[in-house]
Amino acid sequence: MLLLCYSCVPDLKERGYDTKKLAEEVKDRKIKKVTPRQLQTWVLQKSMLITEKLNQAPNEQIQKKWQDSLQSAYAIRISQISANDKNILQNAQGKRKAFLEAFFYELEQGKSIEPTLQKLENGDFIFVDKIENTPQKVWLLEFTKQEAIRHIDPKELRKMRE
Repeated sequence: MLLLCYSCVPDLKERGYDTKKLAEEVKDRKIKKVTPRQLQTWVLQKSMLITEKLNQAPNEQIQKKWQDSLQSAYAIRISQISANDKNILQNAQGKRKAFLEAFFYELEQGKSIEPTLQKLENGDFIFVDKIENTPQKVWLLEFTKQEAIRHIDPKELRKMRE
């Protein structure tokens, strides 16, 4: 009788769920012990890797595809900003606003832009790096703490501890 009832209940695959994606989601949501230093190191490494990859794009169309792909892969926001984009300061507050104001000042002064990571009050991160061959534009990457922790691979954490 029990066997008959069990065979009538459709499994996840039969219901139309992507079981591989679900397994990955479960793996991502496992509890991880991440120190603030490990989190910051991971975000910096991924940010450098992402901007390096975007700067290697042969043209703007491919760069846009890569940008969209990387945004969805890491659940981050990637944008290009220039000295003329001060409208993003209107909604910014606290450390984010101070960081962006300082950054716009450096852009206006024509100073060279170095890769910079800033941790915000809520634990989120913003990263800025120059766009190759475009001196007046920079990459702005925004990571949320929750998504960054979710995307950290436990194997990477072990390497950071060593």
